[in-house]
Amino acid sequence: FKSFEVVILVLLLQVFSFNKKYKDVWLICERGFDARDNGYHFFEYLRNHHADLNVYYLINKKRNPLDYKKLCNLGNVIQYKGFKHKLLFLAATKLVSAHKGTIEPWNYVQFTKYFGRFVPEKKYVFLQHGITKDNVSNILGKENAPFDLFITGAKPEYEYILNNFGYSAEEVAYTGFARFDSLHDIDLENTILLMPTWRDGIVQKSWDQINRVNDQVFLSSEYYYTFQSLLNNDELHNLLEQRDYKLVFYPHYEVQKYIKYFSTDSKRVILGTEQEYDIQELLKK
Repeated sequence: FKSFEVVILVLLLQVFSFNKKYKDVWLICERGFDARDNGYHFFEYLRNHHADLNVYYLINKKRNPLDYKKLCNLGNVIQYKGFKHKLLFLAATKLVSAHKGTIEPWNYVQFTKYFGRFVPEKKYVFLQHGITKDNVSNILGKENAPFDLFITGAKPEYEYILNNFGYSAEEVAYTGFARFDSLHDIDLENTILLMPTWRDGIVQKSWDQINRVNDQVFLSSEYYYTFQSLLNNDELHNLLEQRDYKLVFYPHYEVQKYIKYFSTDSKRVILGTEQEYDIQELLKK
């Protein structure tokens, strides 16, 4: 936690506070290097329907030039972890993120403890990036997360979060997900989309830099064996050929780094990478 850096920025904010662009700032983020989930779709809505708001999207443009280019059409795009991100974070009154711990440039608990009184009060909104069906209150519960509002995408999920995660009724909202709004312009193709989730213990988690998982653990797993076998199943290949279908294998984000290990002999089976395919577009096909 860089206290000296924060002190300098807090002092600078006093100068910038006269600029209306630094009044009632909304910051929106996903992982910090992408724009294709609830964060992006919420940002797109606000820019198109509430252009008067000071809404900014955070992304590392060097790591993801395609998503960055898409955002540039909407404007108000800020380099993730850059100087302006840090300054706008201080000025922000709304922090809106699809992931925990990505939108803040410093440890949020420590920042709030030592500097919260010197900057505008912030409301932290958790948009989520998927339905929470398991008890991960040790990570996302009220005692372990800074969220002032927890968005849910399904009624059973809303009730589950409300009853098990320590939030009050005012702190959990059942709205559906922002990305659902972009699933209506459907352009069907003869496509089967296979999107398996991930499994703990066999993949290197993107947020865990301490507990290392060797690739050989993944390659020795039942998960890998099962899907590699399926992608090369002769009966599946014949059915795809007979019915004139293609199958897109697009595994979860945490498995994407291992897609290089999958292979198939069929031209009708496509190994979908996050660099080439957008999940929303795949779903609509």
